[in-house]
Amino acid sequence: MNVRNELNSIIHKQGKTFKDVCEMVSEKHDDPTFNSNNLSSKISRKTITIRDTELILKELGYKIAFIEDK
Repeated sequence: MNVRNELNSIIHKQGKTFKDVCEMVSEKHDDPTFNSNNLSSKISRKTITIRDTELILKELGYKIAFIEDK
């Protein structure tokens, strides 16, 4: 799974931009370091955390689910 592609797909479906979503999360959590430049870098380096991903997805009305692979 490519996190960048999945996030961009979900964001695009909702008619938003990655930057817009990051700004909304940053404002809600009063975290100026939560911005599109920092998160794009984390995604590129493959160091984005589950917490960051959860915050973005929550803003979009999604959540992460761990499902057993049988």
